[in-house]
Amino acid sequence: MPRTFPVMLAGFGAFLDLYSTQPLLPLLARTFHASSFAVGLTITAPTLAVAIAAPWAGRLSDSFGLRKVIVGSAAALAVATLLAATARDLRELIAWRFAQGLATPGLFASAIAYIHEEWPPSHVGRATAAYVSGTVIGGVIGRLAGGIVTADVSWAASFVLLGLLSGAVAAGLWAWLPPEKRPNWHPSQESGLESSIRSHLRHPQLLATYAVGFCML
Repeated sequence: MPRTFPVMLAGFGAFLDLYSTQPLLPLLARTFHASSFAVGLTITAPTLAVAIAAPWAGRLSDSFGLRKVIVGSAAALAVATLLAATARDLRELIAWRFAQGLATPGLFASAIAYIHEEWPPSHVGRATAAYVSGTVIGGVIGRLAGGIVTADVSWAASFVLLGLLSGAVAAGLWAWLPPEKRPNWHPSQESGLESSIRSHLRHPQLLATYAVGFCML
C-alpha cells in the first residue's frame, strides 16, 4: 500500500459528509415544509462548526498526538452521521449536521499537519496532492451517493450509507495510519491558546494564507 494512502483516506473522510445534503435540499424542503433558507442551514451549520472547531483541533493534536485525533475524529464523524439519520425534524437534522462539522477539523487540519511532520520537505508536495485528491473524491462521492440513495430509498438512508462509509474510513485510518515519529508536544511547554491566536493574527505570511482560504471558499 502506498504510504500516501492513509492521508488520502483522511481527506476522503473529511469531505465525504460536509456537503452531502446539497443534492437533497429540494427534497428536504418538501419533507419538512421548510424554506430554502432553512434547509440551506444543513450546509451552513457544518461549515460554521468547522470554523469554530478548527483552532481547538490543533490544540487537541498538540496534546494527544496527530494520529489519535485523526482516528478519533473520523470515528466521531461516523457516529454523528449515523445519528443524523434519526432526526425527526429539520432542527434536529441541522443540530447533527453541526455536530458533523465539529468533528471534521480533527480529520483535515490534523492530516495536513501530519503530512508536514512525517514527510521530508522534498515529498510534502506529493503527499499533499494525494490528500487533496482524497478530498475531491470524498466530496463527489458524498453528493452522488447521498442523491442516489435518497432518490431510491430515503434521505435518512443516505445518512446511514455515509455513516457506514465514514466508519470504514475510521477503521482504515486506525489500521493503516502510522504513529508519529516525533514525541507529542504538551500545552504546558507553550503559551496559551489566546496568545497563540494573537501571534498568528500578527504574522503577515499567515494572514496571506488565511486570505487564500477565505477566497477559495
